[in-house]
Amino acid sequence: MREEDGYLPGVDEALLREIVAVARERGAWIHRDEVYRKLEHEPGTTSPSIADLYEKGVSSGSMSKSCSLAGLRTGWVAGSPELIESSLETVRGNLAIVDEWLGREPRLHSVRQRAGTTALVRYDYQVPSAELCQAMFDFNGAFVVPGIAFGEEHSLRLGYACACDALVGGLAAISEYLRTLEA
Repeated sequence: MREEDGYLPGVDEALLREIVAVARERGAWIHRDEVYRKLEHEPGTTSPSIADLYEKGVSSGSMSKSCSLAGLRTGWVAGSPELIESSLETVRGNLAIVDEWLGREPRLHSVRQRAGTTALVRYDYQVPSAELCQAMFDFNGAFVVPGIAFGEEHSLRLGYACACDALVGGLAAISEYLRTLEA
C-alpha cells in the first residue's frame, strides 16, 4: 500500500509503543500473536517484537500459517524467564495431577512423558477410541482426542496445559464416563 492509500510506514510500531506504555503503567502483560511478523509486503514496515519492547511482553508465532504449512505444528513463545518458568510450573503441576489420576484408574496406562503437554493414555476397554471419545463427549462433555487419529487404537490423547481446575474437572468427567463402561 502507499501513503495516499492511508498506509503510513511505522504507524504500527508507534501504536505498539503506546500500548506498551499503557501496559507498563498498569503492570499488565501483553501477548502478541506474531505469526505473520517479518512477512510484510512493504519493505521496512516490520514492527519490533513485543518481547523486545517490553519486559512483560510475550510473543508467539508458528510456521503453520506463515509458511503455508497447515499440517505442521511448529511454533514458539518468547517472553521473560519468569513467565516461561511460571508456564512450566503449571504444566509440571498438572502432570502430577494426571499421574495421580492414572494411579486411581486401573484400566488406564500411560508412559510418563519427559517433555510436552499431552499424554497418550491406553485403556483396557473393548471400545474403539473414536466411539469411546464421542460417547464420552455426548455423556458429559469430556473432550479428548481418539488415539486412532494417531494410529494408536484403544488409546486417547489427553492435554494438560490448562487451568488446574479445568484439568481436575475434566479428569473427573472421564472417570465418571469410564464407570458407565464397567456397569
